[in-house]
Amino acid sequence: MVMEITMNCPAYNSSHGKNRISFRIIICLVFMVSLWTSISAEAGRPEFDAVGCDAANYFNDSATDIIIENNLDKNKIKVNEYSAFANEFFIQTAGQSKFDPCFPQYKSHLTEAWSGARFAWQIVLQAKPETDLDIDIRDCVLMCGSSTPFGSKPFEGALQTGRYVMPWGQIFYFAGSNPMISVTAYPGPFATHGFPADGFNLDARTTPGARLVSLNGRKFTSIGLWGKSIVVAMPETGTLNMYGQTQYRLKPGDILKIVITVPESNTLDMRYGPDNVTVRYVGIYGTEFLTDQYCSCGN
Repeated sequence: MVMEITMNCPAYNSSHGKNRISFRIIICLVFMVSLWTSISAEAGRPEFDAVGCDAANYFNDSATDIIIENNLDKNKIKVNEYSAFANEFFIQTAGQSKFDPCFPQYKSHLTEAWSGARFAWQIVLQAKPETDLDIDIRDCVLMCGSSTPFGSKPFEGALQTGRYVMPWGQIFYFAGSNPMISVTAYPGPFATHGFPADGFNLDARTTPGARLVSLNGRKFTSIGLWGKSIVVAMPETGTLNMYGQTQYRLKPGDILKIVITVPESNTLDMRYGPDNVTVRYVGIYGTEFLTDQYCSCGN
């Protein structure tokens, strides 16, 4: 974008003296710097990050496809095709991966009703966030026994976490049966000075209300095969989060660790895999962080 700016900075007049003209020049320069800063602050573009190769994520849609195609660095390299970082991972305690009954050809890990498990996604930020971060979680929540080894019944057995169907058909809601989420930020190679190695918890904005709540073991509910968005407040250096920890501005290369814990009081069949969680935000242009290896054909 090319912008032409015409400024009316007073010309020098000997009757006013050098001090006055110097002051006016300074005012003009301050205005120009402020204007350029405001323009630069708007140089943001959508970005999303996931475990492994972002461009190969199973749940990419038309919006993420547009981002993959247009998010280029200064060398015209597609940022999300160079995103499989060695320190990204997905770990779980649910057991062996199997084909997901909600999503064709996708493999995930089952937590059966009345059993617990822990899932964790560690994701590297590829740009400096300019906005809050949207943690998008894709679910597969079915009634106990609603899936088969060779088929799918998400349109017969889908339900909501925390729900339990009594033998006589009445549906009850038990808040304690819902999964819990924690989100922690850890420093990367370009981290803000003072960012502790053991990280700090991030805060979420409630919907509606936009009030802040700590993302440290907070309960949430999932419905069927829909996705959900948890809006995470962008931390500012020196401020305290709702847990009482000092926060630091996030930079490219910093890490988010998202942990979902399913309690043993869970009443349904729940599944998660490596692609079920993505982080979406507006990143500042020119702050891209890439790997050396092309990855869009697979992780």
